[in-house]
Amino acid sequence: MDLNIPCATHVRESTVVHGKLDKVWSLVRGMKFAWNPDVMGAECEATPGVGSTVTYSYADGTKQTVQIVELSDLVHFVTYQVVESRPAISYSSALFKIQLYEVTTADQVFVEWTTDFSNDASAAVIGDSRYKKHEGFKALATYLLETA
Repeated sequence: MDLNIPCATHVRESTVVHGKLDKVWSLVRGMKFAWNPDVMGAECEATPGVGSTVTYSYADGTKQTVQIVELSDLVHFVTYQVVESRPAISYSSALFKIQLYEVTTADQVFVEWTTDFSNDASAAVIGDSRYKKHEGFKALATYLLETA
């Protein structure tokens, strides 16, 4: 077996937040990431749907355009990919997915956020992805508590 065959890297992080599924889904589905303090702005070309794009401006000056490739109001997930980044990203591609699950015994939502990176993503990129997901979860939880 050849152990030098490159393979993609899958990053999966999850959390539970307090709130109703419909409210959390409206925040995620809108693709504005208004709950994330690192996102300074989000320009949607139209109502988010498959094929539409959103351009984000981040606090560090980065600008990225993502395209929605899957969206389900039935099972509450959105999948998107970066199509443009300034400055350029250091890897070939990444596919992101955020999926929500209702916790049926409480007003809580299980949030799963995954990324499938191309095989040229470095360990630093993978670590940064995990860190940003954790920070995003904290920001989402705080936002939900403050707007309850």
